[in-house]
Formats: sequence, structure tokens, C-alpha cells
Amino acid sequence: MYILPTISYPRYSKTCSVDGVAYTFFFDWNAQGSFWTVSVALPDGSVLISGVRACLGIDLFSQYSLDNFPKGMFMLVRKDDTFEEPNMGNLGSDVLLMYFTEEDLAAI
Repeated sequence: MYILPTISYPRYSKTCSVDGVAYTFFFDWNAQGSFWTVSVALPDGSVLISGVRACLGIDLFSQYSLDNFPKGMFMLVRKDDTFEEPNMGNLGSDVLLMYFTEEDLAAI
């Protein structure tokens, strides 16, 4: 299990290594709907996942079964005991993007 670095800029990208493979994560704040979306691409720009709404406490990418995507689980988790969805100002501070490896999930 590890935390992927995130910040609360309205639009940004971050390349991280997950299960030994580099992926670029794109975070976009939807001001009209007041929610974050996440997209994922390979470093060469090939988009794997596009525009998934970032909701708290769920497996963000469970609906995707891709050979070239990590088999673990990505989840937004709050550091406190509230269930407030991530907002423009708390992604990366109060709300963390965590990745649970297959081994982490097997141990639960």
C-alpha cells in the first residue's frame, strides 16, 4: 500500500511508478459539478482511462480490466473521520489517493 502524490491545483498531471511501471495521472477539477476527475495514461501518451469521477472510498477503476494496468486498487481515503467528498482545496492534504497492491488486498 502506498500514497500517490496529489495536490489541489485545478488541473495537473503527475507521473508515478505503480507496480514497477510508470503511469501519468491527470487530475481535473470540474468547477460546475464540484468534483475531481482522474485519467491515466502511459508515458508515451496512450490514454488507458479517461475522466473517472474521483469519489471517496471506492475502487476508482474497478470497471476497467486492462492488461497493461495495475491489478491492485486505487482509492481516495480521508485522513479524518468524515465522509465529505474531496473538494478543490483538500486533495493531497485531507484526502489521499492510495494504491493497494494485490498482496495488500489478499491480506485483508
